Amino acid sequence: MVLVYVVLLLVIWLYNLPYYEAFSFGIELYGALYIVYLIYDYSVFADKIRTLERNIKTDDIQNIALPDKKNDVEALYADIIIKLHEQKRKQYDAGVEASRNLKDYYACWAHQIKTPIAAAKLIIQSLGDVVRNLENNSWGNSYNECCDKHYDDFKTMRVMKKMMIMI
Repeated sequence: MVLVYVVLLLVIWLYNLPYYEAFSFGIELYGALYIVYLIYDYSVFADKIRTLERNIKTDDIQNIALPDKKNDVEALYADIIIKLHEQKRKQYDAGVEASRNLKDYYACWAHQIKTPIAAAKLIIQSLGDVVRNLENNSWGNSYNECCDKHYDDFKTMRVMKKMMIMI
């Protein structure tokens, strides 16, 4: 606003014009300068918009180019964007770490469960003859005599067989 008064007083003093003509000339001059400023400011604004539109269309968030910060509000918005990006990156890294830990857990669990399964299969294979003989009752005349002799083996084999059927 001060610029308007300075230009107006400068025009009046330089041209020794009457106040009405000086005022109209000053307004015209100031209007022309204001239009030039508006055109310049619009071009700067359009450049910012184009930069932001390119950022929206890009997939690589690491290489976005934020427009120059013209005032404190734009600087605060840029800081918010940077903080949101850092937060998103931390969440992504935490998700990758959780996925890695889950895969390690399943790998360890699979390895740990294989050992008892392999042992059960080995016991079943090694005691297969004992079970067949017990089921056929071919080791003696009485079932009690056979069971007394191999009761623990028979009980273990029955449990192992049930476990193998479930697996």
